[in-house]
Amino acid sequence: MKATATKVWGFNTGRLYQADGQRISVAEMSDGRVLFADHSRGIFGALKHWRGAFGPLTARDVMVRYDHNEYAPDHDAMAITADEWPKEVL
Repeated sequence: MKATATKVWGFNTGRLYQADGQRISVAEMSDGRVLFADHSRGIFGALKHWRGAFGPLTARDVMVRYDHNEYAPDHDAMAITADEWPKEVL
């Protein structure tokens, strides 16, 4: 069975990669993976080492792993179409 997104959300880091900041979308998947898209830099991946042991995933959790290269490129993240990501970050 193909994994589906159980929760999709986004945020803006405020970093000035583009005039409108750095836009990040996150998809929490039914198989436990956490996919992300950095729309501003064109980077798509899956976070490593996320287990959710300390409560819900936050923007800070995503950025700490992203900033420390604790992610792997992911074709599923790249395959999520623009209409599936949250409109407020696109």
